[in-house]
Amino acid sequence: IKEAHPVQTKVLPLQEALDLGALAFFADKYEEGEVRVLSMEKISLELCGGTHVSNTQEIGMVRLDSEAAIASGVRRIEMIAGENLMQSLKKESSVIREIASSHKISLEEVADRILDLEETVEEQQKEYLNLQKKLLRFESRELLEKLAVSSEGFTYLFWESDQADLRTFLQTLSEQI
Repeated sequence: IKEAHPVQTKVLPLQEALDLGALAFFADKYEEGEVRVLSMEKISLELCGGTHVSNTQEIGMVRLDSEAAIASGVRRIEMIAGENLMQSLKKESSVIREIASSHKISLEEVADRILDLEETVEEQQKEYLNLQKKLLRFESRELLEKLAVSSEGFTYLFWESDQADLRTFLQTLSEQI
């Protein structure tokens, strides 16, 4: 972008543009007929994908949004630039400042704080599951007394539960029996 390469635009029949080696990222949007072809001094030759500048320097500041392989040895890079980038940066900055303010931390501490909170939530979820199992084990004796039905030498137990609770209950029950 800073090298200020001129952008040349030609309108060519689709097949002629492809024969020249133009990259057709949006080929499914083009039908037979003429297409707009952009050339940037041995850097890029492609069907128009929305670039409307006469010089690469006009693009200004950019941010890489995604990058992926689209063919063997070919990468697709998607960026945001210009006013769209400025609006995106303002919105992101506002969100980060709001997070920092609500947690009474500096902007630099936001990422670390979020990671710490994620760890805390994960630990609390594990503890919650452990407490649920302990409670179920504690209640299993009572449940056994209330729900067990004996008939002809067999004891039947009718209880509605999810699979995880049932497994814990059955383990506790087998230990008690």
